[in-house]
Amino acid sequence: MQKSRRENRRIFTGGLLFLSTLVILLTAIFANQDQIKIAANIPNCQGQILSAETENKESNNQEKKKINEYQVPILMYHYIRDYDNHDDRIGINLSVSPEIFAKQLEWLRDNNYQTINLDDIIDMRSFDSTQDQNHKFVILTFDDGYIDAFANAFPTLKKYRFSGTFYITSDFIGHENYLSWGMIKRMNKSGMKFGGHTMTHPDLTNLDDEQLSREIVDNKMIIENQIEKPITDFCYPSGQYNDRIMNKLKEVGYKTATTTHHGITNQNSDKFQLPRIRMTNNTKLEQVLK
Repeated sequence: MQKSRRENRRIFTGGLLFLSTLVILLTAIFANQDQIKIAANIPNCQGQILSAETENKESNNQEKKKINEYQVPILMYHYIRDYDNHDDRIGINLSVSPEIFAKQLEWLRDNNYQTINLDDIIDMRSFDSTQDQNHKFVILTFDDGYIDAFANAFPTLKKYRFSGTFYITSDFIGHENYLSWGMIKRMNKSGMKFGGHTMTHPDLTNLDDEQLSREIVDNKMIIENQIEKPITDFCYPSGQYNDRIMNKLKEVGYKTATTTHHGITNQNSDKFQLPRIRMTNNTKLEQVLK
């Protein structure tokens, strides 16, 4: 009888062990299957997320309207100074007083103009017209590199949060009434742009190939070495140029060149014959930019 009880207990205990082992195994199997299902679903989830992101991006791109047609006035300044020597009519015509210059920038700001750079007009499609529809674009240029560019133009540009492009005649830098390299570097660090304007401001159409190379190539290298960045914008001294000069500019890496022709740049303008609007004390922006 006792032997029979011991055998029954042994059988009962063995059954419990068997059932416990079976439960553990089944739990492990089902857990593993759940992990496999989860892992199998991950790519689908990622695909859904990526698909949603792609659809959103495509939707945003469809909402953006790129600028295919535009008009961008390029304003041409020389001196920003008070000047009343009536024996020097050229000097007077090239001068805008600091007070009037400030009023001109104030008018641009109040009429929703924002400054862009010359390299921006190479591809105006980089602008989003849905974002910039309340703004009009303008480019401010300053020829020759006079010292009042630093003393008078630069602080006013910063005040109105505008940028400008300053064309440098490199042999004149550091001379009386001209910018120094230190001034140019300070302006460059504050976001002003610089362009080439030859070494000595000659009529380029009268130069031989060697002279032309010096005036254009050396000028570009000197400015780039000083500001430690490439320059791609050029201004023809006294507005004199021809096909030979334009080809030389393209050969050395320039992308734009401004003239003294009157007009407003648009999508059809030749990037090496860009027109400008000459600024004087008597220029009424509300008339020339209407």
